[in-house]
Amino acid sequence: MARTVKQSPRHDSPLDSSLFRRLKIPAQADLSRTPLSHNDSFRSPSNTPAQHDEPVNYPTPESLIDSDPLVQNLGRTLQERVKAITSIADLGLEVALDLPRIVVLGDQSAGKSSLIEGISGISVPRSGGTCTRCPIQINLQTDNTGNGNWSCNVELVSIYSYSPDGEGDLEIDIGPWRRNGDNDTDICHFKELKKKRDLPDILTRAQLALLNPAKNPAVFLQKNCPQEHQVDFSPNLIRLTILAAELPNLSLYDLPGVINPPTNAVKEDEYYIVDLVKRLANHYINQPNTVIMLALAMNVDPQNSTAATLVKNAEARSRTIGVFTKPDQLPEGDKDEMWISMMAGAKFQLGYGYFVTKQLSQEHLDRGLSHDQARVQEQMFFDGSKRWNSQFKNYKSRQGTLRLQQELSRLLALEISKSLPRIDGIIAKELSKQQDLLQDYPAPTQNSLTATMRLVERFRHEISAKMSGEPDNSFICKWRELMLQYRQDLVSLKPMVVVKTPPEESWRSIIAPNASRAEPISIDDEEDEEGPSPNQSRKRHMTSSTPSVQNKRLKSSHEGTPTLLPQKFTLSQVRQTVHDSWMGGIPNANDPRADALLIAKSMSQWGEPLEALENQMSACLRKQVGKILDELLRPYASTALNTEARTGVGEHLESIILSHHKNATQIANAEYSKHTTFNEELLDFQRGKELGMLVEKRQQMRARIFYEYQECQTGKRTNVTDLERKLGEDPHASELQTIARVRGYFNVASMTTVDTIGKLIHLQLFVRCKEELADHLQNYLRLNDRDGFDNCERLLTQDSGSTQARNHILHQIDKLDQARQFLKGLHEK
Repeated sequence: MARTVKQSPRHDSPLDSSLFRRLKIPAQADLSRTPLSHNDSFRSPSNTPAQHDEPVNYPTPESLIDSDPLVQNLGRTLQERVKAITSIADLGLEVALDLPRIVVLGDQSAGKSSLIEGISGISVPRSGGTCTRCPIQINLQTDNTGNGNWSCNVELVSIYSYSPDGEGDLEIDIGPWRRNGDNDTDICHFKELKKKRDLPDILTRAQLALLNPAKNPAVFLQKNCPQEHQVDFSPNLIRLTILAAELPNLSLYDLPGVINPPTNAVKEDEYYIVDLVKRLANHYINQPNTVIMLALAMNVDPQNSTAATLVKNAEARSRTIGVFTKPDQLPEGDKDEMWISMMAGAKFQLGYGYFVTKQLSQEHLDRGLSHDQARVQEQMFFDGSKRWNSQFKNYKSRQGTLRLQQELSRLLALEISKSLPRIDGIIAKELSKQQDLLQDYPAPTQNSLTATMRLVERFRHEISAKMSGEPDNSFICKWRELMLQYRQDLVSLKPMVVVKTPPEESWRSIIAPNASRAEPISIDDEEDEEGPSPNQSRKRHMTSSTPSVQNKRLKSSHEGTPTLLPQKFTLSQVRQTVHDSWMGGIPNANDPRADALLIAKSMSQWGEPLEALENQMSACLRKQVGKILDELLRPYASTALNTEARTGVGEHLESIILSHHKNATQIANAEYSKHTTFNEELLDFQRGKELGMLVEKRQQMRARIFYEYQECQTGKRTNVTDLERKLGEDPHASELQTIARVRGYFNVASMTTVDTIGKLIHLQLFVRCKEELADHLQNYLRLNDRDGFDNCERLLTQDSGSTQARNHILHQIDKLDQARQFLKGLHEK
């Protein structure tokens, strides 16, 4: 049997009042409404005596409707609103949109089935608990055609899937049942009926179909259908859509009767069903858009009602209307005070008060009385009963099934009115979501070659925009950020100088005999205008006079780049390097080989910052290109185009990155192999700046230590003139000049290298991506080949799963559009 969403026919009609006229019941009955109090309890009766002389004056349904601003704004009749929501529910959107509804709740044997029959005019099977193992949704619709026909459409609504080996729905905890997605309600058309007498049998068969979720429902329409069942209880629904002239427009849910028996009253292997029914009832009554109709039998103390206790515990009394059943079984001589107090609103208050109905006796049922005859019998009971015309005379307006029907329609319509803005918003949001999902599954194109060419051109445009920074410059800003970090990494490797020498150490040992001799002061370029050094925040380093080449890695200063310590030279080491480099000639003359050796040591760690820059820049480029492909290829995720386009672009991008890396390495190697610059003015400026800083630092150090030494030796302070005379010329002036040349060249080389690498990245990464990637993609996909059209057909062919997914999304969009049209019709009328 095919499972389809079937929309039942709807007919516009006002609430039929012909039966009201025949029974001499005023259509504008005084339907009382009780204010809610949270102080009463079904388990703890109020001590306040009931006031019978002055019953509560409740407004009529019509006056309530007229005073409701929501209803005034919509200008709709009760029936139009009820029918609109019922139509939306028929589309399978009830769960997704959380539609308003009326839920019928009562204890087992509370007369709930008879009440449902009285409202709907149908007969449900009563033997063996046939209709107690699943909920029933009953949609009543007025047939205004005048032909007097009766029809019923029976559907199976599967909101849950049976999962015996998996976990059930944790939200509801109803055993091995897992709730489907909000838009995945499965509606199966089961049977269309034209004769009312056929309904009990079809209901029995429909329930068997729900209790056997592994079998095809069509099996249970056969003459000798299986009677066994796979499960004992199902949370899924039987939906009845009934069309008849005597019915109001009303929709309600009949839940299985709540059982609260002694432990020994139920078989041990069936006791869990009692708990499941309570959990399912709690799930329904806890929905804030639900109006609860609570059935209470008058032959049982209402304080013992399990269903009433569920309503109280759910704090749902403000949304509840009570219905007294079996008034003919109210014991004679029994005190009526409790029931009158409840109707008057003095005890066990409910938000919508109480009604009383009298349904057919078993004798009348056996005689097959019609719906109209049943209402006549009910009216005769209330009119002919002395008890109901005396003690309960003030509550005539709340007696009878027809008045209850009218009130239920009104309450449902008001709840719908309040919910319409929310439902409108949910539909709009869900439509937007489904339309976004549809983008992932484009419709088959008539010209695959044209579609593929357009995609390549879009890729060309997007790549060009990103590589140019127009209009979004985030990628270009990331490039600048990485280049500035690379510059800082190189500057941080500028060689440091220990300006303290052995003579100063000997003076220091006399001033502070216990001081360690390994306390030379390291000089870095704290005043260097090129930028801060990583060591600025540290105290002066104290190290030995014989420096070691330090390559120790510290904690990463930024992702992907290690923090390295710069080379550190003493003046004695510089002197020794100059000495060892001498190849004859004038002693102490400037020897470029000594400068080259010191420069090479200073640049020995330049490779690692460059490698970190290359890795990070390449990663950013791959990520940016990947984002563009993700966006463009999202609709083609299940096609060969998605795979082949990514492969083609990825391969060429890697070749561009590899080529650039080789060129960047060559530039770095050129700097390492030959230290030269033609920017002599910049070199002279940097060398002079470094020399001035070094000389100043060393003079300050020598003067401070010698001053303290003289004071320690003579006990006298030395003036500045004598201090300069006694210190004399610095014996390491030549070494200061040498290291100044090294540091000056380091500054020039680092600035030049950063600029060169930055320009190379732009030229060989960004420009090449702009100019080559799209062309390569076009060639890789063979769009210009003789068989280009056939190849594009192959590339764009969707798999069967994607086709099904697209059809499912389109189906959801169609249902949501229909729902929006139903609501739009309310606003336009």
